[in-house]
Amino acid sequence: MLAWLRERLPVRRFGPIAVALACPSQVGAFRGPGAFAVDVLTAWLLLAQFRLWDDLVDRASDRERHPHRVLARTSRVRAYVVLCVAVAIGNALILGARERAQLALSLFVALTVLLGAAYTRPYRTPATDLIRLTKYPVFVLLIAASDPRGYGASSYAAAIAAFVIAVAYEMWHDADTPLHVSARRSS
Repeated sequence: MLAWLRERLPVRRFGPIAVALACPSQVGAFRGPGAFAVDVLTAWLLLAQFRLWDDLVDRASDRERHPHRVLARTSRVRAYVVLCVAVAIGNALILGARERAQLALSLFVALTVLLGAAYTRPYRTPATDLIRLTKYPVFVLLIAASDPRGYGASSYAAAIAAFVIAVAYEMWHDADTPLHVSARRSS
């Protein structure tokens, strides 16, 4: 599992993403370094859960496209599934301790159901890839749920920015995504 973490969730790349996802929760009223650290940890754990889930779903295609990846090479996925479920439960507990827990948990469940539906598709489409990328703006809103004042314009703007950045990155970085192919065809 440590090999998967080093390979698929390296701190040098995902640490800044966790910080960026946590920053909007501090806009308008910095709640202190402790609250910010909890928000960054929450972002990291959300990234870990959903990255692992993505990798578990993509195992079959990764065996062809990325045979060097840890999950593509292993035949023992049960421990990774258990880890994914454990992190999801941990995330639910963390979100349940938020100032606005009911909202955070509702968003978390809605995201989980939405992605579960997208993951049951036998093939990737532009729509399913866009659904997969909705996790990033939802992460911003989940983390911002710790602000007792509620969501402000900055939370929504940050969520929209997170989605636009995720889509642009996916189109640029992943040549196998239907979003990339669609972009090429329209040029």
